[in-house]
Amino acid sequence: MMRFDIAAARVVLRRALNGDSVIAIEADAPHWRICTMTVDVKKLFNEELTASLATKGDAARKIGGTYGINITGAGNWKIDLVANPPTIASSEAEVTDAQVVIGVAEADFQTLVADPGAGMKLFFAGKLKVKGNQMLAMKLKDLFALR
Repeated sequence: MMRFDIAAARVVLRRALNGDSVIAIEADAPHWRICTMTVDVKKLFNEELTASLATKGDAARKIGGTYGINITGAGNWKIDLVANPPTIASSEAEVTDAQVVIGVAEADFQTLVADPGAGMKLFFAGKLKVKGNQMLAMKLKDLFALR
């Protein structure tokens, strides 16, 4: 069991992309970060974003591009925001044939959903892999905002 001085920690309440509240306990030392999982990743891609694309297709096409999202421990999806209507398809194998391919572990994806500003930090830490058009990758947060 790990113990730490609660006086040195701070409790942070954040708003996740899906509207859920996320409670994180943080301390000054990097190994004292505890964050609750807030998003069912499969439901996010297979249901929530799919429904958003059906109702907000014009806004999604303005974002544009094709995305491969490979989340270790959760699944792989190809998102086509050029098609009319835009589509999301799950895949058994990693998606490699998109304009931008993003690879991330599920825990790091949860961090990204809880704090969209963490993307650059994850990228520079080597936890978020981006292949292809990096400008499209930066627009991905706009897609999640459609929910």
